[in-house]
Amino acid sequence: MEKAPGVQLHTVYDELKAYQRLQLIESLAKLEHELASVPFPAYGSLYLRHSLSDISESVALDSTADPAAAYCIGPQCGPLWTNGSSHQDLEADLNAGPWSDLSQFALALARRSLARTKLPFPEYAIPSIHGTRQDHEAVLSSAVKVLPTIATHSLLQQRCKASLWHHDLHLGNIFVSEQNHAEITCIIDWQSASVSPLFCQPRWPIFLTPPEGYQEGLSVIPALPEDFEDLDKDDKWLAQFNRDEAVSAKAYEATTHMHNREAYNARFRLDDSLRGLFADIGDTWEAGIAPLQVLLVKVFNSWTKMGFTQPCPIQFTPADIESISLRNDQHILFQEVQAMARKYLGTDANGWLASSQEFAVKYKRNPELLKLAIGYFEKNLSADEVKARWPFPPRVEPQM
Repeated sequence: MEKAPGVQLHTVYDELKAYQRLQLIESLAKLEHELASVPFPAYGSLYLRHSLSDISESVALDSTADPAAAYCIGPQCGPLWTNGSSHQDLEADLNAGPWSDLSQFALALARRSLARTKLPFPEYAIPSIHGTRQDHEAVLSSAVKVLPTIATHSLLQQRCKASLWHHDLHLGNIFVSEQNHAEITCIIDWQSASVSPLFCQPRWPIFLTPPEGYQEGLSVIPALPEDFEDLDKDDKWLAQFNRDEAVSAKAYEATTHMHNREAYNARFRLDDSLRGLFADIGDTWEAGIAPLQVLLVKVFNSWTKMGFTQPCPIQFTPADIESISLRNDQHILFQEVQAMARKYLGTDANGWLASSQEFAVKYKRNPELLKLAIGYFEKNLSADEVKARWPFPPRVEPQM
């Protein structure tokens, strides 16, 4: 194994000038285009052929993409498919690929989520929002009924080519040149990268995730709120932070449109009721059932507009739809609290920091930020409700 050349981006990112950040973001969009342009014969994970004990479970790459015949597509090897060494009993229930057909891929995602309901209930989950095991089983069973038909939709078929994507682009996984901090030299942590339908792949790099209220579209220019001068000190800081984050996100959106148009169209020009089903069905046990429920309602309401002539295999009453809407409102608030913590503390979903040197600073900032969040969400959540949703409970309560 070779040492990654360059320095980790998190060590220099805050020092980059605006034009350097733009150059870096553009380089990232170009790199993602290169990855998405490689032709793959199936969905799964990318392997060196000699590393698979059973080569019959693999699909060889075309000779134009792999003249040396060194690689192949094999079963998915990400943590959501293997479940970890303490849950090996679940692996027999999973078809981890490879898959050559979009319907097969979709049904495997649903069955993966069904298998994961056997796992312990997530520690952070609030049952009334997250859903019980029975809730998950019912929602996933409904999804299984519509997925084979949805997978035949022409817009998905046009954007379902097998594509490679890195799903964990945070500042610690990107290396840049010591001489030119806008030049990407290496990206690490590929073990969870997958070859999946293109429309499932494009996502915001973690450090470029847009703030709440971000408006997609190349004609929208991020700006400070109109009442900025009337805000107090803390709210001004939040507004400026969010504007700067929105500017970076807009730069990524624009450079992806410029250099990776196919992925841009798959991400920004495809109806969420089509693309979202595949994105949300595979990890309901971790993310909760509300997003998938909302998408299934959208599918039910727009079934004939999508061009399907057979009756929709799922049904919702007005009472069902109202209940789902209320659960989703709570789910959105839950995600907003979690996202606020991760964004302003600079962590990933598990609380990981790019540098151990950052820990003391972020540890001290955590209760201060929780106090700020309690004020920010006071119109919709009590202080206790914000604390229950905060992903990193401080050991010392913030002074109110």
